[in-house]
Amino acid sequence: MLLYRQSKEKFDKDPDFKEKAQRAVVRLQGGDPVYVKPWLKICEISRTECSKVINRLQVDLEEKGESFYKPYIANVITELDSMGLVEQHEGARVVRVKGFKVLLMLVKSDGGFNYDTTDMAALWYADLRLNRTMSFIFSYDQMLSDKGDTAVCLLYTHTRIYSIIQKSGKDIGELKKIGKISLDIADERALGLLLLQFAETVEKACTKLLPNILCEYLYNLSEHFTKFYTNCKVNGSAEVTSRLLLCEAKAIVIRKCFHLLGITPVYKM
Repeated sequence: MLLYRQSKEKFDKDPDFKEKAQRAVVRLQGGDPVYVKPWLKICEISRTECSKVINRLQVDLEEKGESFYKPYIANVITELDSMGLVEQHEGARVVRVKGFKVLLMLVKSDGGFNYDTTDMAALWYADLRLNRTMSFIFSYDQMLSDKGDTAVCLLYTHTRIYSIIQKSGKDIGELKKIGKISLDIADERALGLLLLQFAETVEKACTKLLPNILCEYLYNLSEHFTKFYTNCKVNGSAEVTSRLLLCEAKAIVIRKCFHLLGITPVYKM
């Protein structure tokens, strides 16, 4: 950070340094190995330091720096050009946006790219990843509700299952070795069949780039578990081993879904 601040100060005050820096950026963006090598080293140092904070937050980071969008830039500019939106201005390629005096700079006069260019590519990429058929309303009340399709409700379902297993007084590890799951009743079968759809659901969510598919599956699991638990007595029943194992299977799938969604499971609420 100190190096960046000192460089920025010199960039603003020293015209010769500013010109050299701008030429270096163009060569870096062009893939010149002389500039790419130290840049990669700087990225590695930055990544190491950032990971200390990210790991404490228990976040699985998918890195998407400015350079990630570089391969998309040319196509975005070509697309905008084909729409008749790009024009030349003092040697640069720009877009005039209605209602704004400042031009959107796509390619600078020296051939380099700036934040406007990468921002356009980033917006393009983000828009393509969204489910185009859905709208989203930000609501704290809805997010934190303990009823309906919310994380709070799903976390509660997990704690409930854990409590059922704990109250049984049985060693679930031993039950896995000697017991088996029987799906004789309709609610047992419905829950069991839904659990078998886990791998298929994950594949679908990944293929379509729609994590909401996994969320819908989780909520569906929660609903099926409620029906199962209401209609099928677990502890104290003749089928206690089978139903405890079904509860454990449900808890395992929930935790796997939580992990994929970046949610930490809780065991008491």
